[in-house]
This record gives sequence, structure tokens and C-alpha cells, in this order.
Amino acid sequence: MKLTFFLIAFFLVLLRVYFSWAGYARHNSRNDGNVTIKGDNFIEEINWSGKVRLSDDEKSIADMTPGGYLKFRENDQTFKAESNLQGEITYTLYDGHENLTLNDSGRRFVAGVLQKMIARGLYSDGRAQRIAQKGGNQALLTAISHLEMEGAADQYLDLLFKSDSLTEAEQIAILKEIGHMENGKKEEYLERFTQAQLKDSIVGSYWLATVKDIFPDDNKKDLLMRYVGQVADSTGLAGNRFDSVVAAASHIGSDGEREDFYHLLIDSVKKTDAEWISLIRAGAAMENDDDKSNLLVRIAKKMPIDDSVKAEYKTAARTIRDDAEYGKAMRAIE
Repeated sequence: MKLTFFLIAFFLVLLRVYFSWAGYARHNSRNDGNVTIKGDNFIEEINWSGKVRLSDDEKSIADMTPGGYLKFRENDQTFKAESNLQGEITYTLYDGHENLTLNDSGRRFVAGVLQKMIARGLYSDGRAQRIAQKGGNQALLTAISHLEMEGAADQYLDLLFKSDSLTEAEQIAILKEIGHMENGKKEEYLERFTQAQLKDSIVGSYWLATVKDIFPDDNKKDLLMRYVGQVADSTGLAGNRFDSVVAAASHIGSDGEREDFYHLLIDSVKKTDAEWISLIRAGAAMENDDDKSNLLVRIAKKMPIDDSVKAEYKTAARTIRDDAEYGKAMRAIE
């Protein structure tokens, strides 16, 4: 069963990677490179030779290596900037309908092309630091939202996680960006949230919602264990966090991995009667009768002898189809 779920998850990742990156090619040397992205009825090409420095507002080219060039094509639109040996730059611009000069429409076209290049990860050296110095955390988050290539956001996120002044809203914005990432990156950044950040109920809720999409199952389980270990105290999990954790655990596809996590909750977290009931109901949703009865027997040894909890336990036990496993679960509370 574990292998089946892993293969399904792995196949879905391959599909995502294929559809997101099909037709993408990139070559870089120190001063020369090209990027090509192809899709249905779409092609984008970027070619350059020499170093290019953008203006501070990133809307124009400040200077270019003498003899260098920068070329861009998106379907019928084309852009070419060339520097002669004296460093003077000339432009050839075509917006898909007509040739442009460097008047207002031409400058807007140039600015738009440069922004597309930045979104593809070009001209990124030191960019995050410059943005942070000018606009702080919020400016970094805005910049991330305009990036399109996997990995392009790393330097921005690194600065954000090093900040000691992240607000709750900014932490939530980071989690939303992490939610769009491929699995390995997503896990890497989820692990960078501190204990203090995870103890914030709203941030913690968004964090748990992001964990739901992590795979394979054992990685998801490990992240949930990390959360419980950092957030739980002698009184348990505050507010409705226990239910949020159980809800996140319900997305663990393997009954065995899910059972392992539920056992952690049985042993390591103090629970109210309502939380015991929540855990019992989660166990009842498991498919495997053996795993379900083992979990219920373990719960029976720890749960309070309260009529409402006991009634919920019996209801869960009745979902066991195998008579022997059902009998084992019921004998545990006699």
C-alpha cells in the first residue's frame, strides 16, 4: 500500500514537472547564455552576450559590455539591444504589430521585456538585497510574486527567513508562496519556521494546510511530528490546533504511517474529551481493520472513562468489518 501511494505521488510530480517545464532549455557561461521556453502556440527565447546592468528602477538598460547584445523573442514580439565598441546601445523593437522607437510606447515595451527576463531569473545577482534595503520584507514578497521559474525565489526567501521583524501577515504570505513550490523546496522552507512562529495560531494553521500536500507520507508525518513537538506544552495543543493536526494527518495516504502518527498523539499530547473523540473518529476513518483495531486498543488504554468518549469508541469499533479484530477492540474497554 505504501509503495502504491508513493508511486502515484511520484507520477503526479513527474506530470507537473513535465507540463511546467516542457520545452525549457537554458545555457549559461560567464557572460553568454540563452533561455528557450516552448509550449502550445508559444515560444520565448532570450539570448545575451556580455554583461548587462539595468537601471535602478529595472525599466531600462543602464549599460552593456561593448560589443555585447541582449535579444528577446516572444512569439511575434522581438527585442534586440546591441552595444557598439564605444558602449553605445541601439535598439530594434517590434511589438508584434509595428516597429517601435524609444518614445513612450517603446520605453514601455522595453520595460515590459526586462520584467519578463527578471521573472525568468535573469539579473538576479544581489537583486534581493537591493530590494530589501529599499522596501523591506513587503517589497521582497512583492518581488517573489512576479517570479516564474522554480528556484528563482530562493535568495528572496532566504532574506525573509533571516529577518527578525516578520509580521504575522508576512509569514502567511510566505506560506502561500511556499504552497506553489515543488515538493522538495516546500519541505525545506516549512522546516525553517521557528517554534515561536509555529505557536502563532493563524500562522500554524496555514503551515499545517501547506503540509497536507507534502509527500511521501513519511515526510508529511515527520513534519507533523515536528509541529506537535514544538507547539504542544503541558496542557496539550491550545485552541483548535489538535483538530487541525488531525485534519492534516488525514491526508497521509498510508494507514500504517497515519497510525504511527496517531500513536504519537496518544502518547505525547494531553487531550480534552473532545480531542479524544476527534482522534477516535480519525481512527474510524482508516481502511485497514488490523491497523484500526490496534489503534483503538491503544486509545482504550489511555482515554478517559467518560460516557461520551466510550460511546464514540464503540461507534468507531463497529466500523471494523473483521469479527476477530472487532472483538479485540471491544474487549479493550471491558
